[in-house]
Amino acid sequence: MTEKSVQLIGDAGQGAAVAILRAGNTPSKAAEVLAKDFRVLSYMVSGKTSAAVDELAALLGAKVNEIAVVADAASAATAMALAVAHADLVKTVALVSPVAVDIGDLSGLKTPVLALFGAAESTRAPGAPRSFCRAIPNCQLLYVYDASGALDDARPEAVAAALHDFVVRREKFIVNARHNRLYP
Repeated sequence: MTEKSVQLIGDAGQGAAVAILRAGNTPSKAAEVLAKDFRVLSYMVSGKTSAAVDELAALLGAKVNEIAVVADAASAATAMALAVAHADLVKTVALVSPVAVDIGDLSGLKTPVLALFGAAESTRAPGAPRSFCRAIPNCQLLYVYDASGALDDARPEAVAAALHDFVVRREKFIVNARHNRLYP
């Protein structure tokens, strides 16, 4: 029997669907806030990206017609691969404190992407968040103050507010071009 790469760890709320991908089996604190307005499906993702993408697409396709995907650093590659392979299903991707994502050619990616970084991360590695976002088509960068690392656990309300607006407005989501920060 093969070990599963994707496991459902939470299903809460009603409305438009949001899938939160995490490397661990603890649901995101931001998921609790998002569940007030959305149906939040939380998944633990492990194993090879290609296997996880296939399993996740099958699981999501059985539950919803379209979804917004939110991924932690460890599952960012899976989220991006899912968006490339299943653009009809994945309408937005938000990457929370992502690290370099290498899944090949993203030039054809049409899905809006939001990359959330803690403001402290931009001072430790100046330019890294902007460089990360430039490598992904249709990517917007957002800094969250007083947080680094697992932003959705450190500042769940701030992250949920940004995700809420991004899920609802998709490519019309606008970050203030002057400072790229939420709740300065």
